[in-house]
Amino acid sequence: YQRRVHGDRLIGLLSSVLVLSLFCSLHLTSPSPIMVGGKTQAKPVPEDLAIKFSELRPKLEAQHGTVETFEPISMKTQVVAGTNYFVKIKLGADQYAHAKIWGKLDRTFELTSVEMGKGLQDEL
Repeated sequence: YQRRVHGDRLIGLLSSVLVLSLFCSLHLTSPSPIMVGGKTQAKPVPEDLAIKFSELRPKLEAQHGTVETFEPISMKTQVVAGTNYFVKIKLGADQYAHAKIWGKLDRTFELTSVEMGKGLQDEL
């Protein structure tokens, strides 16, 4: 009876190791593994967020001068204590900026940095 119990435990342990090994090998060889704290792929800015981001225009203009337009067009996100939004903003004809906006847990937004002089093709 003892040998059978130990044998069953050994088979269970080996099965668990095999399943875990298979999972790890599939995860590590997948084309785009998920990285905790990593940025997402670029995507269009949803209308509700574009409206919220546009409320930050006065802060951008206070730091960098008046802009012709303020149109958030694409973004990447990163989960932190809240969400970091990396946003490409159209400021005028062929003029863009990259802004980092912190979406706080209380659902307010803070403009944390801006890179001016960007182009449409520049990677976020």
